[in-house]
Amino acid sequence: MLVGEVTFLSHESGDPDRLIRLNIEEGATARKARVRLTEEQYQIAMYAHQNELRVQVAGEMEKEGHLFWIYEPDYVQILDESDQVPRVPSTSFEQEQLEF
Repeated sequence: MLVGEVTFLSHESGDPDRLIRLNIEEGATARKARVRLTEEQYQIAMYAHQNELRVQVAGEMEKEGHLFWIYEPDYVQILDESDQVPRVPSTSFEQEQLEF
């Protein structure tokens, strides 16, 4: 099971492919993975992305070239908000941007 943040969503109308990029925080040594989702799973990923929530993704990860993929995840779910770790800016530039 992978835990991470949805950082990219891709879907064009008329195209059945719904893809996300997951920045992996737990569950694998890979740092990023592309995940092909069902329509329902994609809706969950969109909600998580819009609300800056982490998700859990379960499925078999495969490496293709230099990219990691999960083609048919068993499930995608949002971590319980009480389990979410507050995000702290990682650079002084980000910290400066938050100070008004």
